[in-house]
Amino acid sequence: MRLLLEQLRALFKEGLEDEEVINKKFENDIKIKENAKTTLKSKTPLEEVRITELPNRNNLWLVQSEISGIAGLRNENKTVEKTVLYLKEAYLYAFMIELKPRTTDKYLREFKKKCASSLVQLSLFLAVNEDFTRLKGVELKPVGVFCFNDNDFKNNLDIYHQYEKNKNQRDYKICRDFLEFDCSVQFPVVTEIMMNPFMLKSPLRIPCLFFQNPDFARAQTSQSDHFDIPFSKLLAF
Repeated sequence: MRLLLEQLRALFKEGLEDEEVINKKFENDIKIKENAKTTLKSKTPLEEVRITELPNRNNLWLVQSEISGIAGLRNENKTVEKTVLYLKEAYLYAFMIELKPRTTDKYLREFKKKCASSLVQLSLFLAVNEDFTRLKGVELKPVGVFCFNDNDFKNNLDIYHQYEKNKNQRDYKICRDFLEFDCSVQFPVVTEIMMNPFMLKSPLRIPCLFFQNPDFARAQTSQSDHFDIPFSKLLAF
């Protein structure tokens, strides 16, 4: 088979669609599942988050950000789980969604790096997809979405003291927000993160939404390994 340069874009686009890396195949909700290896290691795994009450399906796409079974695209533990794209007026929102059993300073700082890697990956995917290249004057709006069960920042004094020691560092702003906000009454907690995708010449500040499993936020006796997020909540920033 000859690989003509003018064919590469179409071949890459078709390959992404055949492997359902980018797809529009969803019904009443969008399911985001955690990596099976991670759930096996946790005593309180968060296995799934469902995005419900979806808007116009014609303006929605689902991107498999974390890829394990496609040669050349494998990036396990380097990106978020999935990215939901939503086209509204002059904006293409990119909700980069990560699932974790709990919050730790390590997970939160890794999340910043995963968002940056996911944005770079997404930019490559968008560049070869004519659904997006035909759009003129549309701005890409990345949004980080972190979903979790336990809030270790509220439960662990060691983490609090570490925060106090490092609170003036930019990386720890996200930790400060966790100490100051109450996840049991705020769904989501809204803050922001600063990241440095390699293709940009200056840091990028993006909104960041934190959703805690309501069963854990309210200290319910029975705690589930999944929860729902109405789509409108993703726009709560």
